[in-house]
Amino acid sequence: MGHGASQFAAAALAAFPGVFDREREMTRGVAAFAEPAGRAQAAGRLRADFVPDDLPLVLQANCGVTDSGRLAAYLLDAFAAR
Repeated sequence: MGHGASQFAAAALAAFPGVFDREREMTRGVAAFAEPAGRAQAAGRLRADFVPDDLPLVLQANCGVTDSGRLAAYLLDAFAAR
């Protein structure tokens, strides 16, 4: 998501307080991510020390990055099982 899009999202969320529970949605997203991450680890494609709780860190690292495609490529390489 580009910088302008993240500013829009922040403004939209501020305009409707109480509609979006960030913590609840992040917990839900991490839980939903756990199953495919486990399959990737079982298949030997995702490093063994990756945990679903790492997902918010990845998302925050990508927020506002100008060349997010390049960052995504680095992160995917970093998470690959060796």
